[in-house]
Amino acid sequence: HCHPIFASELFGRNAKRHGIKHIIAHSHSTKYSNKKISAIRNYIINLFIGHFATDYMACSKDASKLFGRAIKNKNVYILNNAIDCDNFLFDINRREEIRSSFHIQGNETVFGHVGRFTNEKNHKFLIDVFNEYKKLNVNSKLILVGDGPLIEGIKKHINSLNLTGNVIFAGRRTDIPALLSAMDIFILPSLFEGVPVAVVEAQTSGLPCFISDTITKSVNFSNCTYLSIKKPALFWANTILNSSCNKDRIEGARLAKKSNFNINIEAERLCEFYLKLGD
Repeated sequence: HCHPIFASELFGRNAKRHGIKHIIAHSHSTKYSNKKISAIRNYIINLFIGHFATDYMACSKDASKLFGRAIKNKNVYILNNAIDCDNFLFDINRREEIRSSFHIQGNETVFGHVGRFTNEKNHKFLIDVFNEYKKLNVNSKLILVGDGPLIEGIKKHINSLNLTGNVIFAGRRTDIPALLSAMDIFILPSLFEGVPVAVVEAQTSGLPCFISDTITKSVNFSNCTYLSIKKPALFWANTILNSSCNKDRIEGARLAKKSNFNINIEAERLCEFYLKLGD
């Protein structure tokens, strides 16, 4: 079972040589790459995937299209990126602890984002949106969770907008559920995604999510607002400000448990898939 599908040719070749009967290629993205050279390389590699992979999975219908003509008429099994919903229940105590640790006042609106600092996450535009929002609501802060190669450039951009005191770099964290509880709004203006688990987790925590229209509609089971990344930052800021956000933070977890993003449901489906291969 190979998750980076562009490595399936390498692993698949070796697996086939050693007599492995079933080789699964799994797509987690909707784009070969955001970099032109990498995209061309991955496209060429992907053309040969059908010579080695016997079965195909994807995290969404959009992600399944990445296989293209390489798999001809073979079916792609959609397996959702699922989570343990109970872990992401909104917790008022954790909310207060995190906000206190970051010196966030009770009346401040907290934007949040979880993701690596890479091109596809579109952090510069995210900062521009927050900058416009802060002009409309001065009592606001932004928490950025994650690290990555572009973080220093983003820090410079924040400094140029005089937002340094209003943006919190939380770094890599293991307490994501607590951080989500501390937030009021989740924003993900990605250039492309497969099925972003961060949005699933945020909705489960009861957060209103404002995400780019490049992201699959299948991720929305509770409270997602889709906005065009072609629209200016001020448009995003005004939309967020004027949106009526559901204050019931527990509702998200209830809906998540009923959805296909419930790990218990998807684990059973994966087991059934493996068992059928073994028949």
